[in-house]
Amino acid sequence: MRTSDQIKAEIQEKFGFVPPFFSPAESTPQVLENLWQQTLSAYIDNPLPALFKEKLSAYLSRYCAIPYCMVCHSCTLRPLGMSAHEVLQLLESTPPTTAEINQYFPGVDTQQISIKNWAEPDTAIENYIFYCSILIFLEISDSEECQTKLRRLLTPDAYNYLVLFIGYVKTCHTWMLSHPEVSYEADRRVQDYLQGSLQEEPALNDFFANYKERVRLESENRAVRLAELAERQRGEAILRQSEERYRSLVAATSQIVWLSNAAGEFIKDVAGWSALTGRSEAALAGWGWLEDIHPDEQEETKEKWKNAIATHSRFESEFRLNTSNHNYRYFSARGIAVKETNGSIREWVGTCTDITQRKLAEENQQKLVSIIENSSDFIGLATLDGQPLYLNEAARQMVGLESEEQVRQTKITDYLNPEDLPYVQEHILPTVFQQGRWEGEFQFRHFKTNQLIPVYYNLFTTKDKQTGKILGLATVTRNITDKKLAELALKKAYDDLESLVQQRTAQLSTANQLLKAEIAERQKAEATLEKEQEFLKVILDNVQAGIVACNANGILTLFNQATSEFHGLPKTPIPANQWAEYYDLYQPDGKTRMKTEEIPLFRALRGEIVHNVEMMIVPKTNNNPSGIARILLASGRAIIDTNGNKQGAVVVMHDITERKQAEAQRVQLISEQAARKEAEAARNELQRIFKQTPAAIQITYGSNHILQTVNSLYIKLIGKRDLIGKTIREAFPEVEGQGYFELLDQVYATGQPFVGKEMCVEFDRNDDGIVEESFWNFVYQPLFDSNNQVYAIMTHAVEATEQVRARQEIEKKAEELTELTEALKRSNQELDRFAYVTSHDLKAPLRGIASIADWIEEDLAECLTEESRSHINLLRGRVYRLEALIDGILQYSRAGRVQLIGTVNVADLLSETIELLAPPPEVTVIIDPGMPTLKTERIPLQQVFMNLINNAIKHGNKSDICINISVKKQRKFYKFSVSDNGVGIEPQYHQKIWEIFQRLEARDKVEGTGIGLAVIKKIIESRGGQVFIESELGCGATFSFTWQINYSQPRHT
Repeated sequence: MRTSDQIKAEIQEKFGFVPPFFSPAESTPQVLENLWQQTLSAYIDNPLPALFKEKLSAYLSRYCAIPYCMVCHSCTLRPLGMSAHEVLQLLESTPPTTAEINQYFPGVDTQQISIKNWAEPDTAIENYIFYCSILIFLEISDSEECQTKLRRLLTPDAYNYLVLFIGYVKTCHTWMLSHPEVSYEADRRVQDYLQGSLQEEPALNDFFANYKERVRLESENRAVRLAELAERQRGEAILRQSEERYRSLVAATSQIVWLSNAAGEFIKDVAGWSALTGRSEAALAGWGWLEDIHPDEQEETKEKWKNAIATHSRFESEFRLNTSNHNYRYFSARGIAVKETNGSIREWVGTCTDITQRKLAEENQQKLVSIIENSSDFIGLATLDGQPLYLNEAARQMVGLESEEQVRQTKITDYLNPEDLPYVQEHILPTVFQQGRWEGEFQFRHFKTNQLIPVYYNLFTTKDKQTGKILGLATVTRNITDKKLAELALKKAYDDLESLVQQRTAQLSTANQLLKAEIAERQKAEATLEKEQEFLKVILDNVQAGIVACNANGILTLFNQATSEFHGLPKTPIPANQWAEYYDLYQPDGKTRMKTEEIPLFRALRGEIVHNVEMMIVPKTNNNPSGIARILLASGRAIIDTNGNKQGAVVVMHDITERKQAEAQRVQLISEQAARKEAEAARNELQRIFKQTPAAIQITYGSNHILQTVNSLYIKLIGKRDLIGKTIREAFPEVEGQGYFELLDQVYATGQPFVGKEMCVEFDRNDDGIVEESFWNFVYQPLFDSNNQVYAIMTHAVEATEQVRARQEIEKKAEELTELTEALKRSNQELDRFAYVTSHDLKAPLRGIASIADWIEEDLAECLTEESRSHINLLRGRVYRLEALIDGILQYSRAGRVQLIGTVNVADLLSETIELLAPPPEVTVIIDPGMPTLKTERIPLQQVFMNLINNAIKHGNKSDICINISVKKQRKFYKFSVSDNGVGIEPQYHQKIWEIFQRLEARDKVEGTGIGLAVIKKIIESRGGQVFIESELGCGATFSFTWQINYSQPRHT
């Protein structure tokens, strides 16, 4: 047997601390071991969801007079995600009735819940399981119905785990009542979470403070209910045969219980062998059960069974059993001989336990050992002074150490970031020595590269299990990137292994204890049965429940005094075919009369198990002459002897009229309370919205508009005025005459709301005597009472002063911009007139000079020398050049002006332009396909193409000039390009050529003004585009420009 210190060490390992719950048993290791093993199997290793277990524990612990369990489990709910308010609601809720549970979730019979597919928290199914568990724990009148329905709803494993957990909670309450000195204040769960819960929900403090009185009242109510239940169950128990009790006990276990005769032949399916294998009891009889065992194990099992029969020894065997779904599962079978007083064997009784999970657990254990041996974690041991003793291979690789010798030359601090050492000394090490462990994200240092490695650092002490003395330090650390997956996999494997081993051990122990107890109980029951029957008549006549029985022929053989009062039964026996004449029974609706075949006793005689059938009766008896309707709850079954022969039937009836009336009153009360809570919540929500709404709100009452309610923003906007209780005219005298008071009167009188936008109000908003102008969006909304009469007006005001000021400023700027545009338009018109007059006045003398030159040439044609003729031609050229220069300047000044907008087919425009230019035959112009159609200005676009094509022709200086025009689409623009194979332009002149009057060749070589490219640039840029050139000397040139796809007004330049 283990010592108390060894047991406490295991508790410390599981919980992280030793709960005070175990302290009273520390002086008795055997008791401590028993208490701990129950805790392991029923609580820690119980696979029910953690949140469900803690909620159920906290709620059921309300019925324990010692607050330890309730407070500790309430605190545990906080880290599981429940708020303090939700915990308080849970603790204050009352247990529902069966009728409420069934109404809460009527479709439960269609479900099948197992441990793996357990219902989600707070769903209808989980709440149904939770409420049924409460009634089972309280053992009130409806607990049996809840047990029956839960067994249909849950798989056998899930049901057994739930029953095991409920039993454990009862054990905990008994233990705490026996040791009231245990204080929850020393429990780590309370220390960590109680204060935070009380701060979050102060009402919890009041609940805990009034806890003992609440427990006393609930205990009194529960005692009354238990007394009623005991009286009912005592009457029913007397009528049951010992065999029925035995079958009920067996059905509650998780094992298959079987019986055989002395020769080893199967005689009866006690608890589910037939249901498990899907074969009938007839097929299992004798040695038929052997056919369900795996063929490889049939012979061995048969020999073991024969040997046990021959030697009268215990039978034990493990084999695979073919279940009803045609899958083999592992089972462990045990059997013992039940002997007569003379030593001869009367029968064999045994159990079969499903050990499939244990087999899987053994496989998982092998996997766990492999994981540990091949761990990639940093695992190390060190002395208390920080000297490393051992690092595994993964640890040395992680930090860059090659040998154990290098490890021995280091200290723990060498593995850490020097900047983290103060935190280690001040926080981590004190925590480790005080609490035994510190873990969290940290950084290790690589000894070779000196780089920092992010790890999840788990540092803990190692202790002597006997004395508890700290021996050294240890760590299991890993890179953060791999931590989660590896940790979850390792923990799951370990937990599954521990859970399955503990679960099966506990189940085997419990099954053996139940079996022994049942055998002893059965013997005791047989010994006292005779005596009990003597008192049967006295008991029947004194119980409040009505009891009626009949024999196998349907003749009433027994009915007590209560039955006579219920039904007015005659004093002589009545055959079954005459029952309908004497029973005045109705369905629960009180309108539909029961048929003979619907009467509970008749149904029980036919072999049905009748359970809690409601019926209404209006008996006309001496005790009930008025025939007041009563509601009865009837349960019954056939009476079967030990040989399986039907001896008759019995029905027990309880008058539940008063309970039904109380339940109806309680439902109405709960409904009224819920309605009040809902109304209060709605009121609080409206109050919160009222206070936080981003608008100024006031409510005035009566025809005088007395201010009673304003929100915080309203107070902030109007200053420090004393408002409440005053009329609106008294509160804002300076607003008189602005029409607002009259609007309030109008709304109150007509009941029609008023909506005003950007209304000007002048009032003293800072309470400093200065009346300021502001603008507001108003809503005057009338409020109506239950008679549809206006009793108040809610004013909703949102200040719009800034928006109004901004709009006024915008309107002012718009007016200024309009005036500026008109001025610019007039300036452009004057500039056009000036340019026209200037060009006309400049061209007039030039035309005169040109005419004079022509006249001189004509008059002196015969006398002119070649040199004089050359001078005249030079003069004429200068005149033409000056005229072209004047035209270019005029074009440049008009380049940014808006022209007419229309649809322009660029391909047609280019063809027309080339036709106008009429290039010589040696010039080839190629227009690429895909030219777009634009909605734009035709003349400026044509002028751009004309200047670029004309330049390419003039500056080609070749006999085979080739010009190519192409286009590309670029987001919001088309990029047009005009390429030629001419002499090209050096890169240093690429910017210069776009300037006005700039030329790269003498005018005598190529005629031109130096304005054409400048005009192009101005046209393009004024319309949001850009111009480009790509050229090298001797390699031709490509002039490109972008033109908007969607037309927009050109910028004024």
